[in-house]
Amino acid sequence: MAWRCSNCGISSQDSFAFCPHCGTKKPEPMACPKCGYETRLYKFCPNCGTELKSKREVEKEKAEREYYEKLERAKRERRERIDRLLSYLQNTDLDLNKKMDLEWKIRQDYITEISEIDEVVKTVRRNKRTLEEKSHLFNYLHSAGLDERTENIIFAEIRDNKIQSMKRLKERVSQMRELQKKRIPLVNYIYTLDSNHYVKNMLRVES
Repeated sequence: MAWRCSNCGISSQDSFAFCPHCGTKKPEPMACPKCGYETRLYKFCPNCGTELKSKREVEKEKAEREYYEKLERAKRERRERIDRLLSYLQNTDLDLNKKMDLEWKIRQDYITEISEIDEVVKTVRRNKRTLEEKSHLFNYLHSAGLDERTENIIFAEIRDNKIQSMKRLKERVSQMRELQKKRIPLVNYIYTLDSNHYVKNMLRVES
């Protein structure tokens, strides 16, 4: 494709970077920002009459426009996903505190699928069922007359299946009562917690 020199008006081959007659530099390729027509000969698009811009500038504007459109689309899809997850969460049988915790995780994108909410619901139901099955152990523990901190320790041991029988529970309660009689403070014990903050081990520390 030939190009016309803006100085002397003579056409030159497209491979020439400068006009061989007057030395004028070949003009940048122009493009229409509306319909994409490209030329080096005109200032206005012959197809739609739009003022032409350099092809580089048109491509930059197009890339920026596509980027922001993609960004807005991603934001819209995220809002729709969060609304869908929150709506599903509200229809579950979780307690208010658990729902608030999951809502925060959804808004922070820690939970992005309904299946993840279902897993939490299953876990809560499983724990609730376990507590109901062990209710006779908890009832005995509550009536044992231990202080609150000691009771919480044994409660965690029951929940973590370290105590599964009434016989073992009575032995554990007796053991803790002996410690209380000897006035050995519980601060002399180190409690190892698991990921759910339940006591895993209780180690005696010599003071």
